[in-house]
Amino acid sequence: DNMDEDDDNDDDGEDDDEGDDNDGEEDDDDEDDSDMDDEEEEKKPVQRKQHNLSTGHDVDEGKTVFIKNLAYETDEEDLRDMMEEVFGPVYFAKLVLDKVMQHPRGTGFVKFKSAEDAAKCVEVSEGKDGVFLDKRRLNICLAIKQGDVTARQKERKEKEAKDSRNLYLAREGMIREGTQAAVGVSPSDLEKRKKVDQYKKNMLKNLNMFVSDTRLCIRNLPASYDDQRLRKLFTAHAPKGAKIRESKVIRDTKQMVNGVGVSKEYGFVSFHRHDDALGALRNVNNNPQIFGPDKRPIVDFSIENRKAIQARQKREEKSKQNNPNFKGNPRGKDSKSDAKTVKKSAKSSDNQPTTTAKADFAGTVSDPKVKTLPKHSGAKVRHNKPKISRKDLRKQELERKNPKLKNKRKRQQQEMSSSTTAETAPAEEPAKKKSKKSRKISKAERRDEKENKAFESLVNQYKSKFTSNQQVLKKWFET
Repeated sequence: DNMDEDDDNDDDGEDDDEGDDNDGEEDDDDEDDSDMDDEEEEKKPVQRKQHNLSTGHDVDEGKTVFIKNLAYETDEEDLRDMMEEVFGPVYFAKLVLDKVMQHPRGTGFVKFKSAEDAAKCVEVSEGKDGVFLDKRRLNICLAIKQGDVTARQKERKEKEAKDSRNLYLAREGMIREGTQAAVGVSPSDLEKRKKVDQYKKNMLKNLNMFVSDTRLCIRNLPASYDDQRLRKLFTAHAPKGAKIRESKVIRDTKQMVNGVGVSKEYGFVSFHRHDDALGALRNVNNNPQIFGPDKRPIVDFSIENRKAIQARQKREEKSKQNNPNFKGNPRGKDSKSDAKTVKKSAKSSDNQPTTTAKADFAGTVSDPKVKTLPKHSGAKVRHNKPKISRKDLRKQELERKNPKLKNKRKRQQQEMSSSTTAETAPAEEPAKKKSKKSRKISKAERRDEKENKAFESLVNQYKSKFTSNQQVLKKWFET
């Protein structure tokens, strides 16, 4: 019985050992599975959360800066690397691209991970040292919302000082050689116009001088013209409803003929509205049908002296105050009607377009953005140069860095030109080109040819001597 118990115990022990062994194997399998999971987790790439790039959502954080004056060759990676090296970690660096061409516009945005780094970046850029990238100093400021940008632009336009001197009107009606308006103009008229342009330049150097927007100066008038004829001329060529304030021909009081001064061949015409004056100028100026093709009217906006006008106004006020019939109205009865007509015309002009039609002979059209006269007073020179795009500029930059690309482009151009010439040229030209190639001889061969020619010339000289002398022929050639 004890033996049986022992056997049973042994069997139980064996079973226990087997159970222990199985448990050990299961533990090992669990450890292997956990190691495999760890390896798989290590192999999986860490997926970063994509930053929200929608415009203006995080501007208030003060971490985003706006950068101007970037080089067109600058890459987003270069910009990001520079900002991280100098100032601190960055979320993103984004270049602004042109919507149509998809080329950089020279501006961009960089968002830092801390507002302190962004503030430091702006501070350094505004300092003496500045921030440079690709040999260009960057203009950096904190980014603002798009709505604030439009509001600031409007404020800037409102604050911009208006052109109180109307300098842009000095270009109206200019005619230069080489332009369409100069066709058929006599040389004497062109010379007069050059002198008028030079006179304008000299007069407008004085800051008290300004260009009137309602008063016209008419030059090159016939000597027979008087005030009434001048008024009739401009009423016929002015827009409908235009009212003329003044028409005056300037005369020389020192030279009198029948009690009237001799005309200086220029005068002035004033309108109530600028649009009427502009329309009359464009209809009369350089018109070959008014005085004839050889002598055309020269019309432009008059240059006035502000101080002289103010002094005249003061004299008029004093005379009105000293007048006993004056009832305290600074303008008087006549001026009341004038003021009413001006107001009516102003109301009607608000509804009408400000642009007026221009004939081919009228000359240059004034542009409010261009407030200076041209520096070159001679003939208009037109350069038919091809426009250079940003892509061309990039190619030039790459060719400058890598001369092989430049040589490759030259070879391609030569091949293209040779193919076009081969298509257009007649069949005899290729034979000529082959003959030119065959003529290429080395220096040694050229030297030998020269020596052979010199030797042949000596032989020919001796032959001519022998054949010309009969005695020598008999001596040497008699049989």
